[in-house]
Amino acid sequence: AAVDNCGGNVTLNYIDTSFPMGCDTNLQAVISRRWTAKDERNNTATCAQEIRLHRYTLDDVSLPPDVALPCTAASWAPELTGAPTLDRLGTPVSILAGLCSMNGAYNDSLITIDCYGHRKVLRQWSIISWCEGDGIEFVQTIEFLDTTGPVIQCPAGVVVQIDSGVCSGLIDLPDAILDDACSRPATIQAVWVGIEG
Repeated sequence: AAVDNCGGNVTLNYIDTSFPMGCDTNLQAVISRRWTAKDERNNTATCAQEIRLHRYTLDDVSLPPDVALPCTAASWAPELTGAPTLDRLGTPVSILAGLCSMNGAYNDSLITIDCYGHRKVLRQWSIISWCEGDGIEFVQTIEFLDTTGPVIQCPAGVVVQIDSGVCSGLIDLPDAILDDACSRPATIQAVWVGIEG
């Protein structure tokens, strides 16, 4: 903050000069920030600030957990299922954001079980630290689960005339309509209930 001894408004500006650091230090870069304060009479004062950017290592990487999605999910992009991150002042930053000394990539293998609409994605993550000359390889499992029952559209009620002598009748009942977003119904059961009256 800047304060003027005469109580007027003060404007602040700064100019940064960045100095990249080599892999032999724990710093990514050092930024020299030169501040200039100017009052309403155009009087100026300056000061210098040094900002040191910490170099991340593979030990700083947080790996995403395995994920379960509904079977109707159309996408399993890392924005939805998570990606390896680094903590930047309390905010997770994705490795995929393109960091200076560390990068990541992934490859998906989709496994489908045809009979029940069940799918899994095995996501192979690769993370490399350019300064450490090493990397991390791990697999994240993304599973699509069918957790919702089928939708059934019942036919309209019907009235059946029967032979009063034998209390029986013959009728062709309309079909119920079934729909399931993920898999075919495994069993269909119909129960007939007779009401005397």
